[in-house]
Amino acid sequence: MEKPTISTAIEIRNYLEKHGLDYPWHVWHVLHIEKKVTAMRYTSFCSYFKTLERLGLVLRTTPPKQEPQIPKYRRVHHFKSVPRAWYKLNPEKVNSPEWRHPERALYPHVFRVSGRPIGRPAGSKNRRKRTSSLPGA
Repeated sequence: MEKPTISTAIEIRNYLEKHGLDYPWHVWHVLHIEKKVTAMRYTSFCSYFKTLERLGLVLRTTPPKQEPQIPKYRRVHHFKSVPRAWYKLNPEKVNSPEWRHPERALYPHVFRVSGRPIGRPAGSKNRRKRTSSLPGA
């Protein structure tokens, strides 16, 4: 019997409901490496989190406790590090229908009623036929 497919957004919502708040890398690590729920790479997952943030489904928040500051002379890297972004669920939108298809909710003009992206019709292959420039081929 096949396991029912649950969207990545709903998995993120379930994870954040259970854990309260977390940062995207740890959520990705749990869903991708440990549970093997999503096949997204980390950069795509961060973009997906930004989509959820634009819709207001997750809220950026401060960390639970401040991470210790490393003195300047002890830093290994010589670049300014970006502070870690922590996210929590928006309590007003926990049961929002936008969780099912966040991209469709954010970009409704891109998707048709059928759910396929606008572009080539389903089943068509609008590829240019390649012609060989070699004689006798």
